[in-house]
Amino acid sequence: MTHKTERICDVLVVGGGMAGCAAAIAARRAGAYVILVESSGLLGGCTTQCMVHPWQTYHAPAEGPRKRPRQIIKGIAAEFAEDLKAIGASPGHVADPIGFVPTLTPINIAAVPPYLISKLSAEGVEVLLERTAFWAGASGDKVATVTVLPPSIEPSHSLRIRARAFVDASGSAIIPRLLETEVIVPGQPQAWTHIFAMAGVDTSAIVDYVEAHQGDFCLPRDWSSRINRYFGVSGFFSLVAEAQARGEFPCFRDRLLMFGGARPGEVFINTTRVSAPEGYFEMADMKRRRAAAKLRAEGLLQVHELAHWLKRNVPGFATADLLAVAPHLGVRESYRLRGKYVLRGKDVIAGVQFPDAVIDAYYPIDIHRAGGSSLEAQILNRPYQIPKRALISRDFYNLFAAGRCLSCDSTAFASARVTPIAMAIGEAVGFMAAESI
Repeated sequence: MTHKTERICDVLVVGGGMAGCAAAIAARRAGAYVILVESSGLLGGCTTQCMVHPWQTYHAPAEGPRKRPRQIIKGIAAEFAEDLKAIGASPGHVADPIGFVPTLTPINIAAVPPYLISKLSAEGVEVLLERTAFWAGASGDKVATVTVLPPSIEPSHSLRIRARAFVDASGSAIIPRLLETEVIVPGQPQAWTHIFAMAGVDTSAIVDYVEAHQGDFCLPRDWSSRINRYFGVSGFFSLVAEAQARGEFPCFRDRLLMFGGARPGEVFINTTRVSAPEGYFEMADMKRRRAAAKLRAEGLLQVHELAHWLKRNVPGFATADLLAVAPHLGVRESYRLRGKYVLRGKDVIAGVQFPDAVIDAYYPIDIHRAGGSSLEAQILNRPYQIPKRALISRDFYNLFAAGRCLSCDSTAFASARVTPIAMAIGEAVGFMAAESI
């Protein structure tokens, strides 16, 4: 393979999602020269590409009836939230009006990519956008290079990057897959969601409906005071069930899940559901791409039909309009690095304390089972820990997993996949990668 150019750095981060950005900053602050490559034209990962909003959660539940939730996600992840709040792109941490987690952190999604570029530039991280990793090389138990390619360019115009340590923040374990080493492959992955936003929604009308039909919603005891600070609803169970019985509801889902946006009247709808075929992640690459394209079309069709159904059937939506559709389907589970340890669901449920723990984490085990319409949730009694061994490749000593690439089984992943945990993992891995050199 011929290369137009070759670059050298201390740490190469592949993937510019929130975890990758946290990893790059952490490694740079530890003194490493860092290059971050991102396949799309925007930083922010699932936040910007899939409109995953709000972030949840930075906090563990209160340890007593009169105590407040305890913040366990700190560091760079907290810095991101504080920066966004300072520029008016977030109200900060607010109580969850649905009661699923202690707090939510709403953000203005549009502000995230320019903020991250500014942040990374100020930190001294070199960012290469629209660069897709398509080849990797190793020598023994050491990753040596990753080659990236701009879109629609011949391989002869590729850029080979040599580094002393590599962080895979791709969300799909791209580096070990390119090296053809073993990765964790989801058996039956969770269902995917195409999130969209609507404007002109009369949220006060929805709150009035919730007040009159409280048994039809997931609500904490103090929901009324919470929803007045930040709007969020999970329910309309009867309305959805009646529409399904008539064959009028366009999604295979038992509820409507929606959250407020950055401006009054904006609402993000997290309700559509499509399921990958059995064995999807074991398919050949082109076959998997064709299947994904069909799922994307199915998701967009659900967006179209659900937006019109909401206008006709749900209080507050009569004069609403479709505002935005996520650029990509939200894929809840993908390939993961095979680490020196595989974090298990039973570790998460038991709140296991590891001697090599790098972060504390809290989020319910949240399963959107493929082919099902409900949400299977197991609320945790306590935070759990993620060990260093689950973030280091068992095959390559200088390859680390950030965010959703961590080594874990599907049950543990159903908790650890959320953005604040991913950012905390990213920071830990960034320091680990810098220290390893």
